[in-house]
Amino acid sequence: MARFLIPLSIPKYPLPGIIASLVLDAIDKTIFQLFTDLPLDDYQGYDKALDIYYLTITYLSTLRDWSNLFAFRLSRFLFYYRLVGAALFGITHLRALLFIFPNVFEYFFIFYEAVRLKWDPQVLTKNKLIITAALIWIFVKVPQEYWIHIAEMSTTDWIMENPANTLFLIAWASVLLFMTWWLLKDLPPARPGFSFAADPLSRLFCLTVQRVPELARSVSG
Repeated sequence: MARFLIPLSIPKYPLPGIIASLVLDAIDKTIFQLFTDLPLDDYQGYDKALDIYYLTITYLSTLRDWSNLFAFRLSRFLFYYRLVGAALFGITHLRALLFIFPNVFEYFFIFYEAVRLKWDPQVLTKNKLIITAALIWIFVKVPQEYWIHIAEMSTTDWIMENPANTLFLIAWASVLLFMTWWLLKDLPPARPGFSFAADPLSRLFCLTVQRVPELARSVSG
């Protein structure tokens, strides 16, 4: 039930909602294994269906909340790209398809909303957004999708077999933190406080009206 209800918070509270949905997605199978005797033979199928459910809500929230037009277009491509992979996986059950069509959209959304906590998203240029998507694709999702869907390994079991493997995860996390710092280091001074709630529709409407000439040029070009 939680996997149905928690994603409904994403349009209003994008970052807390998506992170809660992501964490729940990561731990629900473990919860089933520890506290129930339910058969999990078909887990992969309904897990992917619930993934599409919360990712669709996430995508719909970009239609409502995002003011950076290029970021929206890029996220739209990433969402539909993953959707194609999930559909093909549902038909063929080939796990390699989930590696070929990684879920970059999810982490790209998190990056955008994390930036929006302290900055106006308009500070994100096209180049910065493209580089962000590429870094997420190469350094986050490719290893993760390979680990889960090709190698079919459990991180918990891997660490328990050899606790020294934790050092590898720490090193990987350090690389990701450095990349995040590098992406944000040249942004203008951050605004005070944090903006966890989505921007009011009135503000987004004003931003859209202000950008009508830009939108017209992009269409005519």
